[in-house]
Amino acid sequence: MPTWKKRLVSEKPVSTTIFPEKTDLGLAYCKYKTGVFSQLDAALHDIPPGVQRLRAYLDAFAGCAEREEMCGVYAMLSDSHQFSSELQKAVSRLAQTEMLILKNVLTSGQKKRRAQVCRPS
Repeated sequence: MPTWKKRLVSEKPVSTTIFPEKTDLGLAYCKYKTGVFSQLDAALHDIPPGVQRLRAYLDAFAGCAEREEMCGVYAMLSDSHQFSSELQKAVSRLAQTEMLILKNVLTSGQKKRRAQVCRPS
């Protein structure tokens, strides 16, 4: 399993650190996941666009689905109305980052498909 994938499914990035408040823990989690998403994004660019890249993206999140759990980002997003403004913004940015990765995966697949359709015979 690639390092980025192992880190993506690990939901205990800062378990040995003590944070004075839950907000601090939440902000640290968002920072950690942003780094993991950057690794995922970079790794996806090494995979051919289209079905292969989409499968790799989905595989990165398969562990949560197999455990019948909600991804940590979306679990936080669903409760974000209870968070401080700073943490709400961090969680929102994190979710937007993940959605941008998915958008890029889908867009690259569409571009590949268009290029294949437009090729002269």
